[in-house]
Amino acid sequence: MVLGIDVIVGGHSHTALAQPKVIGETLIVQAGEWAEYVGVLDVSVAGGKLASFRGELVKMTAEMPGPAPDDPIAVMTASYKAARVHTRSTNLTNLITDAVREFSGADVVMINDFMAAGDMQ
Repeated sequence: MVLGIDVIVGGHSHTALAQPKVIGETLIVQAGEWAEYVGVLDVSVAGGKLASFRGELVKMTAEMPGPAPDDPIAVMTASYKAARVHTRSTNLTNLITDAVREFSGADVVMINDFMAAGDMQ
């Protein structure tokens, strides 16, 4: 039980919970890893307390439609997608690889571009 916290949306453990787990008065939900599922949680609050809930995991498939181009979520995420850099080195990836190379004494260091997909500002 975590006093004062009604819902925990976890993710770091990559665990998929088919239904919300209740510990004390706290709900815990997790949708697994790598966007295999999307989690849906509906809650009702009465008197400042969680009154009821319904949660489920929905399996993601290639056939699922994405948001319409003018949907607020699509508009918001478009700028993030445009800013991602996966085809060239960045000043941040250079800093990381140079530091690892110097520390380890290695001749070559490579990192996954998802670690630092953009320049430092």
